Amino acid sequence: MQRQRLALTTMNSSSPIRLLHKKERTWVTRDATTGEISDLLSIRIVGVTGQCTPSACREEKEAFGIGNQELKDAESEAHWHRLLLDMDGNSFSGRFYRLLRTNSVVLKQTVFQEWHDDRLVPWVHFVPISTSFEELPEVTRFLAKTDEGRSIAHRIASESKEWARQALREIDLQLVWFRLLLEYGRLENGHDV
Repeated sequence: MQRQRLALTTMNSSSPIRLLHKKERTWVTRDATTGEISDLLSIRIVGVTGQCTPSACREEKEAFGIGNQELKDAESEAHWHRLLLDMDGNSFSGRFYRLLRTNSVVLKQTVFQEWHDDRLVPWVHFVPISTSFEELPEVTRFLAKTDEGRSIAHRIASESKEWARQALREIDLQLVWFRLLLEYGRLENGHDV
């Protein structure tokens, strides 16, 4: 329900959020609404998985205006956005590595531990977002609307793309698969292959 909660919050331009502004030498929070950053957000639900009762699925489709395929961005279109949000669904996200290969900054919200956790550094290769999404409006505003934020965003996008180029090579995936088959063969045969 994380995706639905986020979509409902951002669809309502009067949803309360907290933004930061600089006051002398410090940053202070101020109350705002999602309407102040609505030009930076394009979040919507474009399908229902069917993991709900028929009546609940109908209500969800009505709440999100689902059924209009024009709302769905083509995968290639997403790569033109400066910031891309990746979040878990029923399990870990299958889009994360593809998004790292783009020229965009990946904002990552997850609760799962994955093999890359020790290799990818927050704020170097991606921007972490909590499950509360409390910081999402300010992070989005900072990275998109300030000179310093745009500079940081450019650096993060470059670093993540380079990491993906080096660490997610097809030959490495083939090697892992080969090693997995060797180990499986060893276990099945009871001796070294």
